[in-house]
Amino acid sequence: MGSGWKKPDMVDWYAPAQLLTTGLQTLLSTRLGAMIDNRRFVNSSSSAGDGIVDLSIEPDGSPRATISFDFMADTGDGWFSTYSMALLLTLPELQVGTGRIPRSDFLVLGGDQVYPVASKDEYARRLVWPFNEASRTVRGLSEPRIEKRDVFLTPGNHDWYDSLSSLTHRFVVGPSGKGKEFGSFRTRQNRSYFLIKLPHDWQIWAIDIQLERALNVEQDYFFSQEAKKLTPRNKVILCSAEPGLVYGRSADEKLVFNLKRMMRYIENSGARVVLQLAGDVHNYQHYEVDHQPERGAPSHKQHRVVAGGGGAFLHPTHAFPDSPDPWRQEENVGEGPADGDPAVVPADRDDDAYRPKVVYPPASTSFKLSHRLFAFAFTHMSFSCLLGLFYLMIFGSFDFAVPLWSLPWRHPLSSAWALLLVGGCVAFADQKGVGKILVGLGHAAAHLIAGAIAWIAVRSWQPVEQFTWFQLYVALAGLFVYGGVVGGTIFGAYLWLTLNLLKSNHNQAFSALAIQDYKCLLRCQIDDAGTLRVKAIGVERMVRDVADPPPSVHLIETFLIDG
Repeated sequence: MGSGWKKPDMVDWYAPAQLLTTGLQTLLSTRLGAMIDNRRFVNSSSSAGDGIVDLSIEPDGSPRATISFDFMADTGDGWFSTYSMALLLTLPELQVGTGRIPRSDFLVLGGDQVYPVASKDEYARRLVWPFNEASRTVRGLSEPRIEKRDVFLTPGNHDWYDSLSSLTHRFVVGPSGKGKEFGSFRTRQNRSYFLIKLPHDWQIWAIDIQLERALNVEQDYFFSQEAKKLTPRNKVILCSAEPGLVYGRSADEKLVFNLKRMMRYIENSGARVVLQLAGDVHNYQHYEVDHQPERGAPSHKQHRVVAGGGGAFLHPTHAFPDSPDPWRQEENVGEGPADGDPAVVPADRDDDAYRPKVVYPPASTSFKLSHRLFAFAFTHMSFSCLLGLFYLMIFGSFDFAVPLWSLPWRHPLSSAWALLLVGGCVAFADQKGVGKILVGLGHAAAHLIAGAIAWIAVRSWQPVEQFTWFQLYVALAGLFVYGGVVGGTIFGAYLWLTLNLLKSNHNQAFSALAIQDYKCLLRCQIDDAGTLRVKAIGVERMVRDVADPPPSVHLIETFLIDG
């Protein structure tokens, strides 16, 4: 790869430079994305048949009896976590318990192929490089020749942060029709959305929801026309970069609207959407719901799976909005009903809430991992230094002789920094309405009280008129260090409390932990009877070096969908 490149660690989302860069790029791309939609330019000269890949027939034209595919989302964060998952996708078979599962026929990457934002270099460093290295490793394990398998990519919001230009350039097939290769895979798609025909009347519909969780006109027309060709025999797997159901609740209203729009197209032809696959949330959640088509057709079971375990930092699985207090949780809470009852909407829950059948990692493990937040001050030194600067600017006035209560008007600059801190805490709060203000003010109050205690301690050291310049600078340096350590600890405790008590800040809390372990992928097979067997495979620990053996895997669950 690039000269001088080092294998990138997990993204430090709380590094001030990273926060500023990502924030500006996100804001800019969101604004531009609303005005410039690159989906209409991706191979705009393609023929009407493009966007469809038919894998239901053999090269000789005979019907295909069986096929298998992998689904994995949210790659390209830490190098070794992505490499570990790429290694599992490349190996000729996986040892799961006492059984062996052969490598799949093709791969679907379900969104957010790279972090923090898309660029040519980031795709090369965080996705292509670990996949290439995984291929080299497998070749070294007495596998001299690895057959290239097809890969299809659904873009997520992080792929869209450069208006999809890098992903399009690197992975989308151009007018020549030649696929792009990386690792042991090659691309075949010439659009950011696609339809794959599978044996026994199965199809995969993968939509591109861009940044606004919306479909463009061309994409909507494409799928609406393909829906007219469906029959009641067809079963559809609907893929999107973000899930319509996550943490027991329906997702963003605009996203749900578009998912329902796709289902309406399909169901108007008598076909069924039996499985929804998505990433964006970096754990495993499996829901089973009774779906009622809008046109009065009989209801049927619909599986909705979140499988964002491709290498990005782990998200929690224990802090569902209406789950019990975490310290009262039993092992099976959030991992499936204790009595084996498959119902996913218990009577004591509201109509819009769902209990997942299975989550990974287990809720108890996720809760234990959250305790690492109390070490925030030492795991995020640069952000803690920023907090220390706030403490210094608010309470580091040279005029220690004035009473604390008179600081606001005697030192307006200190007041301005204090207001900036309060505003930042309120903006950061993951609640809505009055709750957002109250939680933000409580967070800010904890910092201000901690700073006031340090200020009072400095004043009580000795009479201020006896301070030497050296002593004054020592006091200010001590205030800065104190602000970093205590302020960082308060920030970590705030994330822990809001996650475990208020069931919020899922992303903010676990992005701070940057946990590269506990990943997952789906290995799916359609057998000769037309039954879809989905095996959810968990990976507890990633490798830490390319010399390490491939990571051990285990079966999270298996479920069947009859054809």
